Amino acid sequence: MPGPDPEHPKRGVTKVVECFGNFWHGRMMTGKANWEHEQELLDAYAEVGIQCLIIWESEVKDNPERVRERLAAFLSPQG
Repeated sequence: MPGPDPEHPKRGVTKVVECFGNFWHGRMMTGKANWEHEQELLDAYAEVGIQCLIIWESEVKDNPERVRERLAAFLSPQG
């Protein structure tokens, strides 16, 4: 995450895509519902002015075309 250093290499980052593996980010490992785990990360990024898209491993396996559409929409200048 960009810190207070104005020379930080990530300064200016406005969007990030996180890919969650079902095992490591699932309830069994985090102790939280998926939506709770997602929201914590979304909130943390939002606090530093970064938009985040979370994509789950199962989404990629089940519907890769939908994932491509979500990525394109998120990464577009209007997204």
